[in-house]
Amino acid sequence: MIIKLEHDGKSYAWDDESVTVLQGIKIEEHIKGDLVDWDQGLGRHRSACYQALGWLVFRDGNPDVPIAEVDFPITKLSAAWMKARLAQIGEMQATADAAAEEAGAAQAAPADPTGAPGSSPPSGST
Repeated sequence: MIIKLEHDGKSYAWDDESVTVLQGIKIEEHIKGDLVDWDQGLGRHRSACYQALGWLVFRDGNPDVPIAEVDFPITKLSAAWMKARLAQIGEMQATADAAAEEAGAAQAAPADPTGAPGSSPPSGST
C-alpha cells in the first residue's frame, strides 16, 4: 500500500512493504506491541501508532531519530493512510469480484457429457 501526501510544502510517498526488520523492532518497542497491533492501532487512530508511521514517512525510519521525537499534524497523515487503505480494499474487492464472476461463468457454461472437445451427437441420432 502506497501512502501519498503533502506536508510542509513537500511531497511524500511511502510504501508499507518497505518496513525493514530493524524498523519493525523499533516500532514494536515504541508501541509496546507487535506489527499487527501497529496496523490495528492505525485503524483505531492510536497516536503512538501514527507517530511511528510519521517516523517512517517523514524521517525515512532513520534509526538516529527517536520515534518519540517525531511530531506532525496527525489528521493529515491519518487521512492519507485511510485513503490508501480504502484504495487497497477496493483493489482486493475488484480482484475477488472478477474471480467470482469467472467462476460463475465457468459453472454456467454447458458441459459436454463426453468430455471430448468439439464433440457433437452422432449423425442420424435424434
